[in-house]
Formats: sequence, structure tokens, C-alpha cells
Amino acid sequence: MSDHQESPGFTRGEEASEVVAAHEVTRHLIEVDDYPAHPVRMESARFEHNRAALIGLARGCWVCGATEEIEAHHVFEWAEWDALDPVMVLDTLRAFNPYGLTYDEPQPPITDPDDIRNLLLLCALHHRERETGIHEISWPMWLVQRARRRFS
Repeated sequence: MSDHQESPGFTRGEEASEVVAAHEVTRHLIEVDDYPAHPVRMESARFEHNRAALIGLARGCWVCGATEEIEAHHVFEWAEWDALDPVMVLDTLRAFNPYGLTYDEPQPPITDPDDIRNLLLLCALHHRERETGIHEISWPMWLVQRARRRFS
């Protein structure tokens, strides 16, 4: 099977015998965040430096490419940092590596949440807005925004 073949029993396009009309699915997600005790968040000089470096590298929101109101999102939340296993953080960031900053060769450990490998540039819409922000909707629905076809 080639890399792009679909699994048996799943069809797309002309092979499909039935089509489901466009529709909405409403979910009521209740999420309880159990943050451990942590210091009050302050934007560090390292955070500002790495944010500026990413702006030079990425030139816009990772989701939509917008260049206005750019914010740096911590992939692993700042408030959770002291409860995280740094080996697992680095392993996860190797898989989710939007800027190519975690390579296959050995990497130094990630010792704080403001490490450039733990930051993702987002516009305000894709960072904090109610129906589109990474802090507001589920990961699958947030991520699809980046890959959705755009029709003019």
C-alpha cells in the first residue's frame, strides 16, 4: 500500500456511494484544569527574545499566516511546567515540530517553558478567541483550521 492509499472500507470522492450533507455538530465541552501550585507568570527576557526570534523565522500566525496581533503560545502550558517530565516534553515536541527546531540528533533538555521549542506563534484569533482559539476549543477542531481548504 502506498503512503497515500486509504484504508480498506474507507472511500472518498467518486467511489463513495453516499454523501453526508454539510452539517454542524454541537459539543458542550467541560474541561477542568487542575493546575499545580506555580509562581506568578511574568514574561521573561528569554520569552521576549524567543518570541522575537520566532517572528523573524515564522513571519506570522502558524494557523492562518496573519501578521497582526501575533502572540506566542506555550505548547506545554506555563502553569503546568513544574509538573512535567522534561524527557516527555522534548519527545512530544519532536513530534509536534512546527518550525523544525527539535531535530533527530540529541537535543539539550528543555528546562523552562519559554524555550523557543515550546513556543508557537498565533494571531489573537487563533490563540484566545472563543470559537477559534487554542485555549477555547478542542485540539482536533483547532488544528483543522490550518488545513481547511479555502475557497474564494
